[in-house]
Amino acid sequence: MTEPTAIGALNSERIVVRPSPTVVTYLAATRWNDRLPALVQARLIEAFQNSDGVRAVSPPGGAQVSDYGLVTDLRAFEVNAYDRQAVAELNARIIADSNGRVVASRRFRTVVPIPDTEAATVTAGLNAAFEGLSRDVVAWTLGAI
Repeated sequence: MTEPTAIGALNSERIVVRPSPTVVTYLAATRWNDRLPALVQARLIEAFQNSDGVRAVSPPGGAQVSDYGLVTDLRAFEVNAYDRQAVAELNARIIADSNGRVVASRRFRTVVPIPDTEAATVTAGLNAAFEGLSRDVVAWTLGAI
């Protein structure tokens, strides 16, 4: 499973907060413990490992030989302060390793309402949005392969 591609605003440790649909800011004095794409990759791998639906899953370059690869594009991982929602969105493509053919593709989006934009609420909301998104990605992937 490759690390997701992401636009510059998401390709960092900073937590994105949108005060309006066209403005990007960051949550003050709060950061993820790694770049967001690396965290998403690690947590998706963990979700697949916990599913018991695959024999093995690893990032590219791992020791395992795979039948399929999952390529993802991180489209949103942010809090929309203007409507108090945590949003996680990504596009996923299942690629057959034998011939590079796209087996299936789908866009996933999870929205979780949040009561305020305090740091603890924002991170809890984003974690909840990602949990829903990762469950959907795993279920879809296992059904497609």
